[in-house]
Parts: sequence; C-alpha cells; structure tokens
Amino acid sequence: MLHHPVPGRIAALLMAMSALAAPAAAAEARPGAGASVRACPALGAGFYALPGSDTCVKIGGRARYESGYASSAPRGAASTGSRATGMAFVDSRTQTEAGPLRAYVRVGVSRGLGATPPGLTSR
Repeated sequence: MLHHPVPGRIAALLMAMSALAAPAAAAEARPGAGASVRACPALGAGFYALPGSDTCVKIGGRARYESGYASSAPRGAASTGSRATGMAFVDSRTQTEAGPLRAYVRVGVSRGLGATPPGLTSR
C-alpha cells in the first residue's frame, strides 16, 4: 500500500485554520464574551478585527480527495488513481491615510497517485 503525506498535511492545515477561526466565531455567538474580538461587517462575512488594531482578517480554505477505478484496460490491468487537493488563504485589510491596504495570500497543493482513470481529469 502506498502512503502519501499530502492528504494528512492538508487535513492538519485545515484543522489549524479552524482552531484560529474558532475563538472569533465563539465570541460572536456569545454576547459579552471575548470583547477584544469583533466582526468587520463592512468587509463582508467572515472578517474579524485583530485585537488591538484596525486590521480585519479572513482565513479560509478547502480540501478535496478523489479516487477512481477503470476496468476498461486489458484483462488484469485495471487502472486506479487518486488525487488530493487543498487550498488555504488569508485576506487582511487595513484602512490607512492613503486608502485601503490589502494583503492576500493563497497557497494550494495538488497531488495525484497512480493512473488517471476516466472521470478524474488531470489539472
């Protein structure tokens, strides 16, 4: 059996992002709790102010795992394959004297194993 660390790394990244976002979501759900965390509704859903600053941040991402099997190959030569992809982003915005300042970082990873059966397109 082949072992590949990419799906595990994607899951760890998403869990870390969830851990960072959980305090902000919990503070929003409980009025009066976490007074240092506040939403930034002018920027849209998911933006929260960093404590002690005017900077608003949104953290997000996604993970996807696909696998496929094709028996159309010659006898005994079935084709199997899988692919794991992940993406994470941080969107930070601050209002300055010169106007809005935005920093956006997006990181993605994709890894395929085995052959690419019909229905799983290579990207």
